[in-house]
Amino acid sequence: MVNLREMNAGENDLVFISQRAFVGLQSLQELNVDHSNLTSIPTEAFSQLQSLTKLHLRRLNINVLPNNAFRRLYQLHTLQILQWPSLETLNSNSLMSLNLTTLVISNCNLSAIPYASLRHLTHLIYLDLSYNPITSIEGNMLGELVRLREFHLVGGKLLRIEPGAFRCLVHFQLLNVSSNRLTTLEESAFHAVGNLQTLRLDRNPLTCDCRLLWVVRRRLRLNFDGRQPTCSAPERGHKREFRTFQRQSSQKCSSADRLVSWNTPFSSMGRIRVHANGTLEVRYAQVQDTGTYRCIAANAAGNDSISASLLVRNSPRNYTTPNFFDDSWVETSLPPSTNSSAQVSSPYPFDAKTLVIATTMGFLSFLSSVVICFVFMFLWSQSKGQIKHTATIDFVPRSSMGGGGDGADTGRFTMKLI
Repeated sequence: MVNLREMNAGENDLVFISQRAFVGLQSLQELNVDHSNLTSIPTEAFSQLQSLTKLHLRRLNINVLPNNAFRRLYQLHTLQILQWPSLETLNSNSLMSLNLTTLVISNCNLSAIPYASLRHLTHLIYLDLSYNPITSIEGNMLGELVRLREFHLVGGKLLRIEPGAFRCLVHFQLLNVSSNRLTTLEESAFHAVGNLQTLRLDRNPLTCDCRLLWVVRRRLRLNFDGRQPTCSAPERGHKREFRTFQRQSSQKCSSADRLVSWNTPFSSMGRIRVHANGTLEVRYAQVQDTGTYRCIAANAAGNDSISASLLVRNSPRNYTTPNFFDDSWVETSLPPSTNSSAQVSSPYPFDAKTLVIATTMGFLSFLSSVVICFVFMFLWSQSKGQIKHTATIDFVPRSSMGGGGDGADTGRFTMKLI
């Protein structure tokens, strides 16, 4: 049957497929194995189908997808794994060597997205993980799927989509996460929201605050597939439309609600000030102020940060150092403010790290000097030959010295040298 192109081997009691069952089916492009009693992937049998482009596996009782489960299927573009209630795990190399453009793993028991198994699929365009008890889409984990355009995760237990979840996906156009448990979706989850064309957020308990205002503002350009998301308002007993949320919340999400803070690398002896608009100013910058300054801005819509580097060179010799301690600049704490904060520098000229380093270096210098002295003393003593550890001393008592004569008593004592 060398010309056979499609085979449907479903709805039977298959429990085993021989390794050479498909030998000779050189033109077979589509295979359906549906509702059988297979308990493992017939890898060797599938590997005979070199021209296979579509493989549909439905309603099987398999709990793990082993490594290299579909080896030598280089032409396979579509793989569907549907209704495997026992499937909980995909081994990291289970999809190795495949050039899939479409992957569907639906109505299974995956509790997390199998990132390790997916990272090899650089040609993947369409990914569907619907109806799995997946609770989160983590940040910066799908970046290797550079051609991905559509991602579907419907009817799961999704609680959060982290910032950067779809970062680096420059071709990403459709996200369908309807019928989950999401309360929000931040704009920072996407590489560029300008590329997003279709967004399904309906049937989620969305909390309409500043984090979702970007969706409202793009509602005329976004396609919601006829199912616009709604704001959850259980205290009122009904749901609000997004357009109402926009009118009431636009003013609340202005820049006045932001909180700005600065992380400074070193103390600046009271010369640092954060203005009411969040601007950081360092007065009379010194060499020790050189470093990286990080600004963090946050509000209900999320947070973002940016770093700036400051390089201060040595001042000329004839430069007169100004008075750093101007009454208007010495600040031990910032005045109360609702939209800015900063880490205020210490009034002491040296920070704790500098003092510890200086003390340690001084102690090490002293200790090394003492050790060198002991070494020289040891070498000098060795050059003098063997040292006697006892000494015997003869003496004449003072009373005998007055009378003189040969009959005077003499004394002797021994000392031990340490």
